[in-house]
Amino acid sequence: MSNVNPTDAGIAALESGGNYSAANPVSSARGKYQFMPETFAGVQRNNPELPKVTWEEFQQNPDAQEQYQKAFRLENETTLKRHGLPQTPANAYITHQFGAPKGIALLQADEDMGIDKFLSPEIIENNRLDPNMTVGDLRSFTNRKMDEAMGVTEQPYRLSIAGTNDIPNAGQGLTPPKNPFENPQQQKTLDALDASVAAIRKHQEGSPAFNLAVASEFKKDMGPNWQNAFISALFGQKEQAMNWITGGKIAPPQMGEAYVDGQLKRVMINSNARGDKWVTDASTGNRLPDSVQITSSAPESAIGTGQISQSVKAGLTPMVGIGGRSTNQMAKFEDFENIKTSWSSLLPTNYGALEQIENYTKKFAPALDNLSKSPIAQTILSTIQAFGKGTVDRKALEDAALKIKVKPEDLGEFIAYITKMDVLNKNDAAMKGNHAPGSGTAGDPSFEGGSGNMQKWLSNRIHDQAMQSAYNQFFDKEKSASFSPSELNKQFVRSAEYQGVKNMQKYKEQGRSAKFVDGAPIANFNKNGELIIQKWNANTKRGE
Repeated sequence: MSNVNPTDAGIAALESGGNYSAANPVSSARGKYQFMPETFAGVQRNNPELPKVTWEEFQQNPDAQEQYQKAFRLENETTLKRHGLPQTPANAYITHQFGAPKGIALLQADEDMGIDKFLSPEIIENNRLDPNMTVGDLRSFTNRKMDEAMGVTEQPYRLSIAGTNDIPNAGQGLTPPKNPFENPQQQKTLDALDASVAAIRKHQEGSPAFNLAVASEFKKDMGPNWQNAFISALFGQKEQAMNWITGGKIAPPQMGEAYVDGQLKRVMINSNARGDKWVTDASTGNRLPDSVQITSSAPESAIGTGQISQSVKAGLTPMVGIGGRSTNQMAKFEDFENIKTSWSSLLPTNYGALEQIENYTKKFAPALDNLSKSPIAQTILSTIQAFGKGTVDRKALEDAALKIKVKPEDLGEFIAYITKMDVLNKNDAAMKGNHAPGSGTAGDPSFEGGSGNMQKWLSNRIHDQAMQSAYNQFFDKEKSASFSPSELNKQFVRSAEYQGVKNMQKYKEQGRSAKFVDGAPIANFNKNGELIIQKWNANTKRGE
């Protein structure tokens, strides 16, 4: 117990002062990490390797408390990763304090939203929070409290922290892009940020001296984006401050084709955390002029097939390619490869969205059923759809949600529900017509018909997610074989991956009454949201 994880130590300090016998006077939270009975039960259910103790025994067993906390923290870190959120101590504490679904919603919400849209008055009072806090305030406050609890001293800004070039090679023969905005002058700006924040924090927050110092530092002329970076730094948002100065991390590039000096070339269309966009030569990594003409980009069109397609149209004899494939087949395979690559980048985002949609469909089932019975159902549905299209504001959606009896403290999560469905819809629309065999059948979600209709759609959409994941795995395994594209699809339909997904769907529909032969393939998603193919155990009635 002496080797406690630093994040766990910080959580314990804030929750109980490190007291294994702590009992919350206003709730049923107990122990060093202030577990609730339902949290304890969930961690025990999700981690069968943990000591089998009762709730009462858990409260008296320091070793069990440490083991359960470690498992709970790892669960939350995995959830943060699935949703593309940094695994920081502050984020870990927010998911610990409010639970993963609520925590993820708080971490993904707009900073100007009030915490009262996510937390009940009772929770706000019990956690001694200011009811007028915004989500941004809560995140900054939690970050400072965790730093204090862990004894962390603020580190100076360094260009190396930005991770601006932290991107894997996009593929064989391709050169990853470099950050074109990084320069030595930026380090001086980052040093100035440190000095400005330190000077301001010498004064009592809110005092006249504090306000004067803020105004003085804000007006400094330290180059582009200084004021935005200064505000972020002042509120403890170090990564955002870094992004304003350096551009921040480079996102995985989108592949494309462009005419460069009269020749059709493969290019990378790049962007960074600040929102800058630029184009680089895929083979050299060199930045191209902003005026370069992009002729195609994945997934809308295949990369590297332009010249091949022109030769085929011109009536030239197709040459023989790799594995005995004709150039036409190679063009098709490159098309498949680029569609598969596009799906690979979308699948993790889609899984995170589906996970939240599944949780919210259960949580808001009564509201969805109220909607289906409401005399103004069409008006409310139109408002929800308009919010997804960006034609009505958040307040209009909140008013519509209240009409179907969504609780005021759940409005933030209801907005997250609609937002996640919109993300999924846009991703699906971008890949329309480019699906694995047996996938792309769910259609669009709709609240018409209430929660039952949403559950049916969700089941079909999770099946689509599994089938596309299975196809990507199969494609990577079999693409070197000398199958034609159509034969590859036929082989997939006969594969263990395909049958495993079908069996997963059958098991979800029929439960433990579903019958499979011993050793039959059955698909499942692991804790990281990755599809795995297991073998059915007829004795235990589960995949192993």
